[in-house]
Amino acid sequence: MIEKKFHEKIDVMSKYFLIMDRTETIRKSGKVIRVSGNVIYSEGPPDSKIGELMDVQKSGKEGYLQCEIVGFEGHVYTLMPLGPIEGVYPEAFVFSSGRKLAIPVGKELLGRVLNGVGRPIDKKGHIITKEERGPDNDVPNPLDRPIIRDILMTGVRAIDGILTIGRGQRVGIFSGSGVGKSSLLGMIARYTNADINVIALVGERGREVNEFIEIDLGKEGLQKSVVLAATSDAPKMEQVNCALLATSIAEYFRDQGKHVNLMMDSLTRFAQANREISASNHEPPITRGFSSSVFSKLAKLVERSGTSKSGGAITGFYTVLTEADEMEDPIADAVRGYIDGHIILNRKLAEKNHYPAIDVPASLSRVMARIAPENQNLRAGMIRELISVYNSAEELIRLNAYVSGSDPRVDLAIRKKDKIDRYLKQKIQERSTYSQAVQGLKEILEDDEQEKEEF
Repeated sequence: MIEKKFHEKIDVMSKYFLIMDRTETIRKSGKVIRVSGNVIYSEGPPDSKIGELMDVQKSGKEGYLQCEIVGFEGHVYTLMPLGPIEGVYPEAFVFSSGRKLAIPVGKELLGRVLNGVGRPIDKKGHIITKEERGPDNDVPNPLDRPIIRDILMTGVRAIDGILTIGRGQRVGIFSGSGVGKSSLLGMIARYTNADINVIALVGERGREVNEFIEIDLGKEGLQKSVVLAATSDAPKMEQVNCALLATSIAEYFRDQGKHVNLMMDSLTRFAQANREISASNHEPPITRGFSSSVFSKLAKLVERSGTSKSGGAITGFYTVLTEADEMEDPIADAVRGYIDGHIILNRKLAEKNHYPAIDVPASLSRVMARIAPENQNLRAGMIRELISVYNSAEELIRLNAYVSGSDPRVDLAIRKKDKIDRYLKQKIQERSTYSQAVQGLKEILEDDEQEKEEF
């Protein structure tokens, strides 16, 4: 008993020694020479590096503003704030912290809600662990990535049956605003068979953060999740770090052999925040104000997910906002080239109260053909084609202008329409297993052999 208490005391003290070890005792300094918008320019501190954290003195008793170096020209550094800029004054002292942004990682993170720089906002106390991770880590060697072979059960029938996803796959969820992205992410987080969820809410409205946690995610989902949130009013550097740190947390758990779902809402806000930062560095835009560095950062962020030699995997779900529901948006177009599949949410389906509003013919899982059984692939393909056939003839059907018997494929699509719709619709509170999803496909198509032959 005495020995146990002795070891517990040593373990507690080691945490404080760790904090002292991470604290810089000798600090280099510089001064503020210019403030433009939300960007601070400082002369010094000397020998500072990109990504290093700085403390900028504020007036009176307001303390210090933490900033991150994002660029320099000569000895003049470009600093992006990680908090409100009010209170910064001319020639204010700028102190080097001697370190980069880092977040504590460990099982202590589960069930916690953090801001974009890794500080708890859920009033459950500080998080102290033995290990930290920075926001920027290297992309794994492509030859060190095992081939995706295992199916991930999401609990969403339309995805598991027709758009089967593999562990370690990167998937984009594309839609305009208000079509059900958050609800779909919440269903996946709640019902998936992954070990851990890491959720990054980047640039979301403040009201939506608590709604997502309380309603979409729920207590069941939060217990095995880590949530990072940088709301739309947060500094752009915090929004960027929210996405990067969430990926770092997911990498930590993957290295422990865990299967992690990394859910990011949204990549578009991450790109827009990077656009503002690149503008402060006077980078030339190439399309719609986005510089080339924005696209390279997007690619690196997505590539950090995937399988690993550790036996763990990160399955990435990245939402992408499409302006006016157009897929030709430059961010949407670029992301499609980085990922292994896309789920398109259709506003017309949402307007018909069809949730989740997944546009099945327009959506694709690039690994399904390899990981799902042959029969499932065949049935999923048949249903995709039936939906496409019905959609192409929908206007004639709606106007009663279609003559029954003129096209056997259209006739079959009409007969199967109600069954397919019932299969694809799913309430938020309804959980579906992978076997139920596969069986549902079979039941839609097995009425009689004649229908199969017609198709």
